[in-house]
Amino acid sequence: MFQRRLFPPIALWLLAVTGACRQPARENEVDIAALLPHLAAAVGPAQQLAALDRLSMLHPESDPGISDELVAAVEAELYATDPAVAAKAGALLSQWGDRRAAAGLVRLVEHPDPMIRLSAATSLTALADPSVAEALLRATQDVDAGVRAEACAGLATLHIPAARGTLRSHLADADACVRAAAAQGLGIVGGLDDVPDLVARLEDTDPGVVNAAAHALGGLGDSRALAPLIALLGGSTQAGRCAAAAGLAQLRNRAALEPLVAQLADTDVSLRVCLLNALAELGDDTAVPAVLRVASESNPLLMSRMPFVLARLYSPSDYETFVARLDDDSAEVRAAVSLALGLAEERRALEALRRALTDIDPRVRAGSVVALGLISDDDGATLRSLAEHDSDPQTRAAAGFAVTLATTRATDIVRRLLGSLEDPDPLVRRYGAETLGLLRRPQTAAVLQRLAQRDPDADVRAAATLSVLRIGNPDA
Repeated sequence: MFQRRLFPPIALWLLAVTGACRQPARENEVDIAALLPHLAAAVGPAQQLAALDRLSMLHPESDPGISDELVAAVEAELYATDPAVAAKAGALLSQWGDRRAAAGLVRLVEHPDPMIRLSAATSLTALADPSVAEALLRATQDVDAGVRAEACAGLATLHIPAARGTLRSHLADADACVRAAAAQGLGIVGGLDDVPDLVARLEDTDPGVVNAAAHALGGLGDSRALAPLIALLGGSTQAGRCAAAAGLAQLRNRAALEPLVAQLADTDVSLRVCLLNALAELGDDTAVPAVLRVASESNPLLMSRMPFVLARLYSPSDYETFVARLDDDSAEVRAAVSLALGLAEERRALEALRRALTDIDPRVRAGSVVALGLISDDDGATLRSLAEHDSDPQTRAAAGFAVTLATTRATDIVRRLLGSLEDPDPLVRRYGAETLGLLRRPQTAAVLQRLAQRDPDADVRAAATLSVLRIGNPDA
């Protein structure tokens, strides 16, 4: 039997696979029945806040046991004399989507304490209730910049006509956070007449504002943003160039392909990761040759992303090109392509991947065995042999994970990887969470969010949190 062990981050994508085993209830799961008396018995703000904090681990989608009695008890705390308790109760009710919290939160957004106002504004944003629009419009004029910024974000979620003019005016706010929130909001509710103002924000002195404006322009999809974003891509700051790459990817304009590919020659590794993410998002497989040239490098950060980028770019017409690269002189290319074929669910490559199991480089064997685990429907006998007899310990471990995956009989790789989040081994859950984040499938975000809140292992929670951010942020 193979032995599970921890490997360095460079091996992440080689090990991020496993099968689904239903594990027993974990020690930090919430006992809903005990929460109501615990809240009722709380005396003083400290105990009340602790009880409400415990309730914050609950979510209606995954905890159907949330009762009307429990919700009513929390709603009563919304009118507690201590404003921190009231704000915490409002945050909890907004998390549960209970719009009965709206009136209490509108009251709190007028509180003298800016921290209470900020908490209330954040909860109103999460609640997304059109009835609070007037309160959010007033909050955009708050003396506290944090409250103004959150109110701008909240207005954008409501999709009301009055929001656009308010957000446009806040592009000139004295505070950078407010300008960024306004730009981000216009990316959601803005229109073509907002493009010139957003283009002007590409020259903002604050990188966060530039980033928000670039993303907003990409989201609006107007071709007038193409030239300014390309100019920003060739600018002097890494933050601005990364923002431009993300915006260009969102435009979905093929004219952005050549400038993005040209910048891959830059020596800044973090920028190149942004460029690779952008090319993957753009999804044009004519970028494959340029990406494969980068794949020949041995930088750990680039190597960890490469199979996922190649898989996103992969088209069935690229099959022969990819399979031929399994014989490339560069072991880095062979390793990246082998795993990419699995991530792309290319079952025509099964035989080629089995041949790659004899590659002289253990990274290629590991990538191939993981790919087979992702797409193979056999009983795992070949993979099991590798798990027991390969000379390299990392390859043996990767093969062990692949055996488990291959025998789950799940219909696609996302289901297999989601199954890995239930494995008893925290390493399996961690690698499964990291892989799902790099795959960037939006439908997995809710599951990863619950894992980030509830898994008993700190490394798993951290990996799931990062993956949720990656799914929601093309720059990550």
